[in-house]
Amino acid sequence: EFVKEGVQKEAEVMSKRTTMYVVRHGETAWNNSHILQGQTDTDLNEVGIAQAIKCQEYFSTIQKIDAIYSSDLKRALKTAETIAKKTMLSVNTDQRLRELSFGCFEGLSVSDVKKKFPIEWSNYRSVDDYKVPRGEHGREGESAAELTKRAVNIFEELARNHENETIIVVCHGGVLRSWTSNIGLGCLKFPNACISKICATQILVDGRKSSIRWDAETVAETNHLKEIGYVEVINAAEV
Repeated sequence: EFVKEGVQKEAEVMSKRTTMYVVRHGETAWNNSHILQGQTDTDLNEVGIAQAIKCQEYFSTIQKIDAIYSSDLKRALKTAETIAKKTMLSVNTDQRLRELSFGCFEGLSVSDVKKKFPIEWSNYRSVDDYKVPRGEHGREGESAAELTKRAVNIFEELARNHENETIIVVCHGGVLRSWTSNIGLGCLKFPNACISKICATQILVDGRKSSIRWDAETVAETNHLKEIGYVEVINAAEV
């Protein structure tokens, strides 16, 4: 469009909004025993299945869901598949939504880790780019910095791919804490099967996307679980 010399064209500014319902997976036997799971593929226990059904009931009251995403680990995927049953949607899996890989800590309680791997535990708790050594299962540990990077990447990608839509994302406690801390909500506690409603607003200037602003409407809601309960998160490292 022609613009007269010396007259600056006013930039066209508009915004796109994505509504995300972010769910932590239902309870597992290892959750109940406060054992570090990481990327060990544990399944839901009876309480976890009941919690997933309660999440399904919660989302049956939401008028429109456009897509459902999940970690590919069973405890998250089965939670997501239960939620999806009444939506007629399939579940999209993405490994970036997996829990932190805890290396040799997986399968142990925090107290056992402290006794068996005191130096490694201290490094894990104090050094952001420290990777826990490989465990007997063969998986290398992952640093907190690596977890944050992939969590931020997947949530930003989902926001940009679902402008003006509503989606459900099912993942893990460590992913949620890392991501919400990065976007300014603090390092929060996320009990099993809790639901958070977090919205992403993209500001577009002359059609070009800029940064995303995140706003939390609800965080770690558990009212839908009152009848069956949940395992309280007693330590930020217990996932």
